[in-house]
Amino acid sequence: MSTQSFQLLIVALVTQTTNAYSNSSSPLGWSNMCQSASNDSNVVISCHVGVDDTWDLNHFRNWSAILDNGTRVSLEVICEPGASVCLPWPYRARHLDTLKVKDCINRCYFSDFNRPEVLEIPDSLRVFEGYGVTEQFNVMDMLSVDLKSLSPTLECGPLFLEVFIYRNTKTDLIFPEGFMPKGNDEITDDFVQTARDVNKLNHVCNYENMKVYDVSQRQDSSSASIYATFINSRYPKLTMLNFSSTEIQTFPSILLTWKGLKLEKLQVLDLSHNNMSRFDLRGGPQSYDAPIKVINLTYNSIETIAEAEIASFLSPVAQVVDVRA
Repeated sequence: MSTQSFQLLIVALVTQTTNAYSNSSSPLGWSNMCQSASNDSNVVISCHVGVDDTWDLNHFRNWSAILDNGTRVSLEVICEPGASVCLPWPYRARHLDTLKVKDCINRCYFSDFNRPEVLEIPDSLRVFEGYGVTEQFNVMDMLSVDLKSLSPTLECGPLFLEVFIYRNTKTDLIFPEGFMPKGNDEITDDFVQTARDVNKLNHVCNYENMKVYDVSQRQDSSSASIYATFINSRYPKLTMLNFSSTEIQTFPSILLTWKGLKLEKLQVLDLSHNNMSRFDLRGGPQSYDAPIKVINLTYNSIETIAEAEIASFLSPVAQVVDVRA
């Protein structure tokens, strides 16, 4: 075969492969578990993942990389019991606008932490909703992450989100054989130190478009985790903040420093169905145009209200504070 003929053959093969991607309504390997629908430049791909299926965001990346400019894709993934997906943080993929995941085991959370080329993919995600997701963390992968040197991309994740819902999720730690896990007290100490390390990061995560932040129905939240979430982040358009049913035992006072956290638009703070017995709504002198309307403290362990707590109602924090049992 001549050199020219060989080159023509390569061009033909590349063209056929490209056309296979562009003409397919879903990524290669997804046809048996996904259906797609399109309307103008909007594409919706709905997947039902079984225990024997392989659903990998990298397959979507290969497919979406050659879509026409202006195309927006919504991915909706539902897993059967025991089924898993590979969904690496921070969910970067071209043209990905909406990502909804339900009842899946995510086995690839850390897989992009050592792939800088992935972090060059444009950030386009606008809506993320996760329900009943189990984050399967390999302990050795976690220990390999140097939190103090995290890039803003990994620390902040999708910055253009309007809606972030991560409800009823849990963490499954995978220990290597022979590894002795720490006691609860040591794990708590490590978490507090992690929160302090996050506080020392030089960058600030500015979520300019986010309106809904919902991490309710989780069993691993605490005042320390809330502190770590907000101390280096800004949410200037946030209207709904939900930490209900997260077993919080103390009122997260950091959420009352509205001006410093850029939460001036917050209207509803939901802390219902937790284990708080005391609260203090005095966050210091406030000056903002749209004070919070509702603080929901219903179904906590509030049996009596101290004089100082009554006095905190007088501060201009909220129009309604609901403490009903």
